[in-house]
Amino acid sequence: MMRMRCIRGLSLLLILVYGSALADKRTEFRQAYEQYQSAVAGGDKAVALGAAREAYRLGLKIYGKDSMNVVRLSLNYAGLLNDTGDFRNARKVLKKKLNIIEDAGGDASDLELVLYELGRAEFDWANPKRGLAYFDRSVQSVSEADVGRRATRSFSIGSHLLKQQGDRHTKPYFETAHQGFKEILQPHDIRLGLASYHRGLWAYREKRLDDAVAFLDEALIAFSSESEPMTDFERPVRQMLITLHEGAGASDLATPHVLAFGRAQDWQGRPDPLYMDTTPTMMMAKSGIQGDVGLLFGIDEMGNVTDLSVASSTNFELNDLATEVMSTARFAPQFQGDVPVETQNVSYTLTFDFTVPQQTPKLGGMPESRGFPDEGGYRSGQSEEFIGSGPQAIGGKSGGK
Repeated sequence: MMRMRCIRGLSLLLILVYGSALADKRTEFRQAYEQYQSAVAGGDKAVALGAAREAYRLGLKIYGKDSMNVVRLSLNYAGLLNDTGDFRNARKVLKKKLNIIEDAGGDASDLELVLYELGRAEFDWANPKRGLAYFDRSVQSVSEADVGRRATRSFSIGSHLLKQQGDRHTKPYFETAHQGFKEILQPHDIRLGLASYHRGLWAYREKRLDDAVAFLDEALIAFSSESEPMTDFERPVRQMLITLHEGAGASDLATPHVLAFGRAQDWQGRPDPLYMDTTPTMMMAKSGIQGDVGLLFGIDEMGNVTDLSVASSTNFELNDLATEVMSTARFAPQFQGDVPVETQNVSYTLTFDFTVPQQTPKLGGMPESRGFPDEGGYRSGQSEEFIGSGPQAIGGKSGGK
């Protein structure tokens, strides 16, 4: 009897000790998770990563490795690991999480998110098949009725691929993003502008020039700043439209964009051409000659070159070529107040070197990724403590010139 009492007493003591330790872990977990939420809200990625790691570690002990709560904690942690380029550890954290969701018949948004993070963790430009398969499943797992989420996920995938040298795989994702945003967003919405911009780039690369112009015109509705300085989103769109219109012989259509550059230019340094047709230089590719030709000219109020002459030359054989090329140029005209004016006595030197093999420039090309935050959020109200899943947006729109 005494022995049984001792065993019961010891069992009760162990339960109390374990319960107390578990309560302490729950308290630590709550603190780590709240710190993660606060750091995400404040844009502190380093603190958020450490807090997400700690919340995930404690969650494993509290909920068990097969819990849906741990799956959601793993999404928060793996999302930040992917953001920082630590794809190897993201793969470790996400290991078997897809199986857990599928076995549990989990929430559709959890399935979509774990597929997306697996795609980011697994994508390798040299061997892209596995990562792309996860990305495709991620988009397909979103209901077609949820147009906004499907479009947003497709755009975020395209942006990630650009950053990871996967630009040749982005086309279907930007198409899906554009189609969805066009259906639900206003023309001036920056998200639709970004999707239109990337579709324009693809059309440009594929030499579908009319389509490229249409998409870029659409992007400009969202990017243009009539009463503000030209933005880094607006600048490359106008530059590409100038190139497209001039290349098609439609200089009048290029003029509004040329004037927009003129309004934004301070004219403190030497002006550089917004467009110049270098096709004539290809005829000289095998000539083996080189030299500098100094030119003197004016720029009229529409940005056209006037009164062109040769001021100096180190090789007279290149003079005609230099004047032929410069005669095609468009410059941003100088403005006085809101009025474009003519500029005289502009000097410019063209340098030619046909002693080395010439490379034909590729049409198009991809600029830096321009994205916007993924949607995320925290959910509550479940019978069991419910852990919100990521990826959470830290910072803001990513971009570049």
